Amino acid sequence: MESKIKTLPLKWIILAYFALFFTSFIFTILGIIARGDPTKLVASWNIFADIGIFAITVYAIGTLIAVIILLFLIKRNGFSFDRIGFRKNLKITSIIYAILGVVIIYLISIIVEAIMKVSYEPIKFNSILDIGLMTISPLIGAICEEIMFRGYILTALLENMKNKLLAIIIANLIFASIHIYFGIAGIVFAFFAGLVFSFIYLKTNSIYPSIITHSIYNLIAVFNP
Repeated sequence: MESKIKTLPLKWIILAYFALFFTSFIFTILGIIARGDPTKLVASWNIFADIGIFAITVYAIGTLIAVIILLFLIKRNGFSFDRIGFRKNLKITSIIYAILGVVIIYLISIIVEAIMKVSYEPIKFNSILDIGLMTISPLIGAICEEIMFRGYILTALLENMKNKLLAIIIANLIFASIHIYFGIAGIVFAFFAGLVFSFIYLKTNSIYPSIITHSIYNLIAVFNP
């Protein structure tokens, strides 16, 4: 049964930045321990072949914590999870939208990289652990980001704003801003990718198709950059 609150509150949007702050906090602590560059300390562990693997894993943990907090707040305040897209209506058309979304986002990535003249170095893998972490972490990130940014933030903004187009733009500007570590090109790409995720979410009326799209693309970006 829904609470008397008619709309999802916007005050939880701060959770969108939890993973960024969490990752920064971990690297700051490591920097203090190392008394300098934290990447050298991580490299000295001889666990990760690439510092990027460690960073992405930490970020994924941060997104997971943020979403657990979000789901707790949603439940505690009397909202059902179907309010943020957990609806059992995954149809064939939804799968088609999800697959088309992957293709469109991949094309967007090519266009953005070509226009902004950027390229990303592939992540090095030296062990099963590396491969495992870089499979699980992007999937956790995709699932949690869709719950946070499409399920909660986009829905909350649409419920609280009269201008629906502006709500969609703001939601994706927030989504783009958390990709600051990828530079300007990463922010631009994330904004347009977010629009695709948003379209899929709104068109299918479910969080699952956008999760599928996001998950597949993340794995493609990791293993076929």
